[in-house]
Amino acid sequence: MSMPSHFLLAILAALLACRAVASAEEIVVSPAEVELRGWKATAQLQATQVDQGQRIDVTRDAAWTWHGPDGVIAIDERGAVTALADGAGTLMLALRGAQIGIPVRVAGVAQPRPIDFDADIQPILTKFSCNAGAC
Repeated sequence: MSMPSHFLLAILAALLACRAVASAEEIVVSPAEVELRGWKATAQLQATQVDQGQRIDVTRDAAWTWHGPDGVIAIDERGAVTALADGAGTLMLALRGAQIGIPVRVAGVAQPRPIDFDADIQPILTKFSCNAGAC
């Protein structure tokens, strides 16, 4: 018993459509936007590929490019963003044909935060074993 060709084509199209949905992948960047406040403020971006329910970190595979004024941020291959000057722009991620824009705003770089004894001085004294009263 043979099936009409249009019926076979319909079944084939349905199977291909199911396969396309099952293998669809998505790239997600976290955080979706970055706001850096203060001198040398940092943020860590993470690119995640979601494919059939699995999440894979693809941050190091991504190509990051800055679209904004020069010298506002620095970004390394691991997705770490560092504030260098006040300004705003878009950080573009390119990965496996996907292009994702992340808005970035930097403010307060010209006014460094005040030195804090507990956060800045105490770790230095502790490193050199000089955090007791005798020192």
